[in-house]
Amino acid sequence: MNIRLTIPTTWNDLSSRQVENICHALHCNKISTNNQVNNNALEINTITHFIISKELLRGNRFFKVRVALKQLRVKAYAEFSKFIYTNNALHRFPEYVKINGKRYYGPAFRIKNVTIGEFSFVDALYYKWSTTNEVIYLDVLCSALYRRKAKRQNPTDIREPFNKMLAETNTELFQKLSLKKKLAIAYAFEGSRNYLVNMHPNIFPKRKTNPEAKTTKPPKYVPFGKLISAKIQYDPSKIEAVENILAYKFFSIYENELIHIKTIEKQNR
Repeated sequence: MNIRLTIPTTWNDLSSRQVENICHALHCNKISTNNQVNNNALEINTITHFIISKELLRGNRFFKVRVALKQLRVKAYAEFSKFIYTNNALHRFPEYVKINGKRYYGPAFRIKNVTIGEFSFVDALYYKWSTTNEVIYLDVLCSALYRRKAKRQNPTDIREPFNKMLAETNTELFQKLSLKKKLAIAYAFEGSRNYLVNMHPNIFPKRKTNPEAKTTKPPKYVPFGKLISAKIQYDPSKIEAVENILAYKFFSIYENELIHIKTIEKQNR
C-alpha cells in the first residue's frame, strides 16, 4: 500500500507538541544512558529513536501512522530524523507560558531581543543544567527568559526588563511549569545559541581535535560575565550600560574587533 506522509525536515518545522515530546525523549535518553551500564545503551537508544520517529509522524492521520509504523522498520526513519541528532537548530520559543492564570512571555526568534546581560546570565544557567541535570537551574533559566508583559513596551520586546533578582525570586512559580515545556524552552535557547556561535567563528573558534588522543576533554566553560568585565576593563560604572546592549550587537562588535586584530597581525608578519 502506497501512502503519502508529511514529515518535518527541520527543528523549526516541528509543532509545539512535537518539540516538547522530542526534547523530553532526548532528555530521558541522556538521563537513562548516564544511569545505566553500557550494555543497555543500545536498547535505550532504540527506544528513543522509535519515540522520535513516531513523533515525526504526528500530524498525519492515525491510519497512515499505523500503516507506516507497521510496514516500515524503525531504521527506515533514520534519514528523516537525522536532523534531530546532528545539530540542535531550534530557534523558536513558545510565545508564552501560563502560570496561575497569568501569561509570561518569552524571547523573540533566535533570541534577537535578548541583551548580553540576560544572555550571560541564562547561558551560565544552561551550562549548569546541561552538566548536572539539576532541575533548579532549568527553573531559573525559564524564569529569566519568560517575564510579564511590560507596561511601557519596547518596540522589539514586550517583556518586562531583565532583572537577575526577579528571575531568582520568580523561580518558585516556574517550578509549576511542566518539565516538557521547560525542556522546550531550554532546547530553544541552545539552538539559538548554536546559531550565534556559528555566526561568530572568531569569538567561538572550533576546537581542533587530535585524532591520536584516546579521550576528548570538553572545552573549559568561560562565563560571559568575565568577557563583559574584560571588555569594560573591570570598570563597574560601565557594567549596566554594556549589559543592556543586545547580544547580537555585542557579538557583532566583538567579532569585527577580532577580525581587525587578526588582519593587523598578518600585515605585521
